[in-house]
Amino acid sequence: MSDAILDRVTRSAKPAPAAVREWARRNGHAVNAKGKVPSALYEAYEAAHAASGATDARSTSSVQRAAPPPPGWYPDTSAPGQQRWWDGSAWTDHRRDGATAVAGAVPAQRSAYGSTSSQLSPGSREVAATQRGAAAAVIAGAVLAVIGALLPWITVDTPFGSLSRSGASWDSSDATIIIVLAMLAGLTALGKVAGWHLPGWLRWSGVVVGAVDLVIAIYAGHEVHQRNSAAQDFSPAVSAHVGAGIYLCGAAALVIGIGSITAARSRS
Repeated sequence: MSDAILDRVTRSAKPAPAAVREWARRNGHAVNAKGKVPSALYEAYEAAHAASGATDARSTSSVQRAAPPPPGWYPDTSAPGQQRWWDGSAWTDHRRDGATAVAGAVPAQRSAYGSTSSQLSPGSREVAATQRGAAAAVIAGAVLAVIGALLPWITVDTPFGSLSRSGASWDSSDATIIIVLAMLAGLTALGKVAGWHLPGWLRWSGVVVGAVDLVIAIYAGHEVHQRNSAAQDFSPAVSAHVGAGIYLCGAAALVIGIGSITAARSRS
């Protein structure tokens, strides 16, 4: 049966009288409980349903036109055999090889570090990789700072031998500050990697930690030089030297600060 014939048959078929009576009662039309239903009610019934169907069709068509394809890789019509990234609203300049389209919505990104590289657009993958590297540097710097606080900060040479004291035993207050701040910076970086929800003020906390630790390391080195001058005045055979722990704490502070700045700038 052709579409034209089917359309005429559909239009000629009248609805059931019971359906027309029910519709008429719901819409305030006077209708008899029995007997023949007036043709005017049939016409009103069909007109109302035809208008409702047209409205539904227009609404469906509008929704379909308003929904763009989700972000993803699609075949590049200008370059056969390649795919191009669609960001949800426009084509980007990112392309890759592959004949099969990977058309799927990009899941919501949990955090700058938490999403896998396959879930991100090419630009976002670069940012995420930078932030992961910066976070790893901050964590490494925090570990080095703690180790440096436990290594010798001062070594005193005398005619009878040498004596070394760690930061924790020679200047426990400064060493404790370095350890606590380094652990704070390391845990913050670890939380970013793990996708924890962190307060916004922690964004630049690593920069502050690096600056404070660096100032403490410089001050501790200055104290050792003063001790050396006093020892030389007392006896030329006695001298004090800056220990490896102070140098390591200073280097760790720089690593923490630079890594934190890199991570913060990549999020801007």
